[in-house]
Amino acid sequence: MRRVSLVMLLAALPSACVSVSTFQVPEPVDHGEVVLGLGATTMMADSDVAVAPELYGRYGIAPKWDIGLKVVGIPPVGLVQADVKRLVVDGDFRLAADFGVSYVGGEVEIGSQEQDYDFVALYPALIAGAGALYGGVKGILIVAGTSEDEFVTGSAFGLFAGSRFGRRVQLLPEVHVYFGDDVLFTAGLGVQVPLGGR
Repeated sequence: MRRVSLVMLLAALPSACVSVSTFQVPEPVDHGEVVLGLGATTMMADSDVAVAPELYGRYGIAPKWDIGLKVVGIPPVGLVQADVKRLVVDGDFRLAADFGVSYVGGEVEIGSQEQDYDFVALYPALIAGAGALYGGVKGILIVAGTSEDEFVTGSAFGLFAGSRFGRRVQLLPEVHVYFGDDVLFTAGLGVQVPLGGR
């Protein structure tokens, strides 16, 4: 069991510095409602591969507005990200603007080495969609600290596309391609369920 835990921790380490997933459609969560989800994203750059698990939630704070919170990775090396989303175009075609910020801080000891993680990243995004399909553009801007991430070592911008299946319980498969120091490809799957609200 200890070996399995160490393998999971090591798999999460390269991905714990930034959030590369989106798992969002343009429509915000209904006012007063809560959605909870689980996701996992596989990242591939050059010959490096890693998987980043995450737990996320969203809450509708007002009509056309929602906020989100997610934890990516396996504590103590995971990150916390918060974001706010606003629906700006409604109709058959929808467009939302999203802005997030993440923080990673702490120290992890593996063997005799200590790894420090302490920095802040910003995530501006535009999310568009029609019907079950969604996609958009997303930035990862590291504004404080130094990234130890094997996949994203500096700021990057990317494109993403996904779909949603289901009414109550929804599956959100998605892919991203980021352009920064290197090209990063990701593929992920989110599963989310509404918990109700007010």
